[in-house]
Amino acid sequence: MAKKSLREAIRYSFDNIMSKGTLSLIGFLAIIVSILVVIFTIVIWLVNLIPGQSIGELFWVSIFQIVGAWTLPNADPGQINFLISFLIGLVSIFVTSILIGLIATGINQKVQSLREGKSKVREVNHTIILGWSEIVYTIIESLIEANKNQGRCKIVIMGNKDKVEMESAIRERIKIRWNTRIICRKGNPININDLKIVNLAESKSIIIVEDTDLKVLKTILAINNSKKGSRNIPYNIVAVLRDGKNTDSGKIVGEGQASFILNSCFIARLIAHTCYQPGLSLVYNELLKFKGNEIYTRNLRELAGRSFSEAKFMFENSSLIGINDGSTVKLNPAGDTIIRDSDEMILISGDDEAIIPSKKENYDINQEAINISGKTEEEMEKILILGWNRKAKMVIDELIKYVSLETQITIVAETSPHAEFVEYEKEEDTITIDDVRIRFIQGDINDHELLSQLSGEGFDHVVVLAYTSKEIQEADSITLMALVHLRDIAENNGLDFSITSEMLDISNRDLVKVAKVNDFIISEKLTSLLLTQISENRLLDPIFEDLLCESGSEIYLKKVMDFVRIDKPLDFYTVLEAVGQKNDLAIGYKIDSEEDQEDKNFGIYINPVKSKPVKYSENDILIVLSEKP
Repeated sequence: MAKKSLREAIRYSFDNIMSKGTLSLIGFLAIIVSILVVIFTIVIWLVNLIPGQSIGELFWVSIFQIVGAWTLPNADPGQINFLISFLIGLVSIFVTSILIGLIATGINQKVQSLREGKSKVREVNHTIILGWSEIVYTIIESLIEANKNQGRCKIVIMGNKDKVEMESAIRERIKIRWNTRIICRKGNPININDLKIVNLAESKSIIIVEDTDLKVLKTILAINNSKKGSRNIPYNIVAVLRDGKNTDSGKIVGEGQASFILNSCFIARLIAHTCYQPGLSLVYNELLKFKGNEIYTRNLRELAGRSFSEAKFMFENSSLIGINDGSTVKLNPAGDTIIRDSDEMILISGDDEAIIPSKKENYDINQEAINISGKTEEEMEKILILGWNRKAKMVIDELIKYVSLETQITIVAETSPHAEFVEYEKEEDTITIDDVRIRFIQGDINDHELLSQLSGEGFDHVVVLAYTSKEIQEADSITLMALVHLRDIAENNGLDFSITSEMLDISNRDLVKVAKVNDFIISEKLTSLLLTQISENRLLDPIFEDLLCESGSEIYLKKVMDFVRIDKPLDFYTVLEAVGQKNDLAIGYKIDSEEDQEDKNFGIYINPVKSKPVKYSENDILIVLSEKP
């Protein structure tokens, strides 16, 4: 048996003493002190530091110095005065120790309470985020950008997560501006007592990011029940619902104070429209983010009495896109719509200060350049969808509304999604819906051989959907590998097809760029941007609802050559007139040659300066608001 060293033996004995409790510690300390007293006494006696004192007297002097006690008058060793002085010294040690211990404990408890985030927030006019998920980071970044030219930006976050952990995560992911204050608190958003912490009554807006619809609805109920006369105006609540069936329930519990974003529906529609209109996701991203051009509402009395057709030309650096008459929002209204004194104008502008009607009267429209062609003949298309999630059925339903007849859609996924189409008759692995043929193939979307075989069928568009049933990084990894295979196949075989990809984690966006995807849709990012826009301006809710709704005008990408001649440079006034003759409204353009240039926003120009001439090419696109593709 190995012999233990002296050091190990001493350490083992010390550990045993420390583990026996308070009395053992006091006894151990007394022994150490006694040894030190003896050593000090001998040293003082040998060097004769205090002449005339015996070694016994020096012993008691050393004790009194160590315990920090003072002696009563005429107290000599062996006298009662000396004993009482010693006892007083010992008592003072214990009293002082207890007092220090109590103070230290109290301070530690307060510090721990602050670390747990249980103290009440005293901020006013602040944005509250209830819940914690990945989209919180994008929401914070958007709020910081939205308030960069304002005063203080105050964001209060409450979630079922440690306060310090939330603060550390935010600091690691986000660069916080000097005018931004972020306060984190730990609590349960459906607990009324916890909600009192965040000062709901004096908040500017409330964003709910809970992971289930049930939690969202319960949180709104808790907010309404916590009001109790402490707030005289309605709350501005914005939340995401995953299931459209819960919309009616949300309106009931929201009591007119809550706006809801149907996440799956919004993303599914965007994926479907982007599929056959490459670049569309960039347009929505431009309108939703707080950098560049945004949507504003403004009452401009000087436009009263004018028609919408006249008014849309009256802005050099802004784009008039609709009217809010107080009861309804209408984007791209009829040209003869007369603007009333009370109407709110809906505009796209780089800055609210740029929304100034110009005094220009002659727009120098080049009538000869206007070349309104007939309806472009629809061609049968082939669409390949890789992957499957709960939004996929909505994507297909949306595609069917807009694609040409006899279009073919092929779906490749790990498991066959037949169950989603039980209402249709199936012939083996194929069904037909409204003359659109849908084929199912069960397979691995990362199988290079399978993808090579399918590419030989000549697909026009490819959509890669994320497997949301898997862990986020695993799902994005599968998507990325599919994109790499697709680009490799396209380059090696000289194929030309557009690729639209759905990603889950915004941190993977740079990897998507490497794969050279036409459009990548980061679901959580776009949803969080929309949440933030509405939280900052509640009047934007009906505008985005109309813009993203199936009825009314939507954003479409149409060929420049369908509207104007391209042999000479044209200013946007001419384009605006040409597009208006087909009852559409031009809001920008896309330059095909700049599609791969990130520094030029991939060729997307929203709200261009109208007097600036642009030389268009055959493949360039106009971005328009229209009621039809």
